[in-house]
Amino acid sequence: MELIDSNEMIRELIENNEMLLIYFGSNSCNVCVAIKPKIDELLMKYPKIKSIQVDVENSVEISSQFNIFTIPAILVFINGKETIREARFISIENLSNKIYRYYSLLFEDESSENILNKYILGQTDGKILVESLENNKVLFTEYYDVKSVIKRRNRDSHKGTYGKVGIVSGSKGMAGACVLNLNSALRSGAGLVKGFIPDEIYSVVETMSLEAITCVYDAQNFSYEKLQTEIIDYSDVIATGSGCANLNKYEDILNYILENSNKPLVIDAEGINVIDLKKLKNHKQDIILTPHYGEFARLLKIDINSIRNNIVEKSVSFSKEYNIYLVLKGARTIIVCPDG
Repeated sequence: MELIDSNEMIRELIENNEMLLIYFGSNSCNVCVAIKPKIDELLMKYPKIKSIQVDVENSVEISSQFNIFTIPAILVFINGKETIREARFISIENLSNKIYRYYSLLFEDESSENILNKYILGQTDGKILVESLENNKVLFTEYYDVKSVIKRRNRDSHKGTYGKVGIVSGSKGMAGACVLNLNSALRSGAGLVKGFIPDEIYSVVETMSLEAITCVYDAQNFSYEKLQTEIIDYSDVIATGSGCANLNKYEDILNYILENSNKPLVIDAEGINVIDLKKLKNHKQDIILTPHYGEFARLLKIDINSIRNNIVEKSVSFSKEYNIYLVLKGARTIIVCPDG
């Protein structure tokens, strides 16, 4: 590991190396003396990493410019950007795991598909090489992309201006799911939100979601007429499935919504578990399906690893075949449109 005491040289190395590790330490620091051989051994596993060291006692200005206030410290730069910072109590194992995530993307011979799978699954933290992937249909949505979509509301508007959401959610023992649904819909900007809930959870939902409208039904004597008038006819968009695992004959309720509503429909959780793929294929409304990997695997009746190893292809194929919007939830959520 080369000893560097020039700030200009360090800046040049950062700019000109894909992956650069800088070790900050001192021979008068017992912890530094103990860990330095372990770092050297670690770097032997990653021969394509350029590594240098800085003696903080003789390079105070350099240490200050890199905000090094405790030693030993390690900074890793990837394509000119600081990506990893470890200081003082450094775990070699954790450091190795972090380095490997980026090293495998930069230097190992992987297909663009595998690189994208790792990124989606959260196995790499940075968007390394992602922009250059061959699949140009994959677009990345981040905070500022969403922020630009949300517009300031007109002063001359009211709750009726911003749409009505009907939510069939919750069951005994799962009232919290309904509360989260109602409050989330309100928080995201819906003007009017109505929960269609069993009488068994009324007091919980009414207490914890004060701004939502609640319509109660008899859990032992379900009324499809009430579902029709209070939710299907009332709403601009409908959501269902979350917290419905303990509902009596929930599959029949979901099928009724599918067959008797043309409103956009979001299906989550238990709705995904019980849905009939034949009915899904013949749907007449816009549908958004929101599974996690386990639910998606059960729906397709395949092993979860076959999805994790081929995320984009499996998701796009399903979305096209059933003409639905797929929101596959994980470390990073992917959204697939019916047109692929």
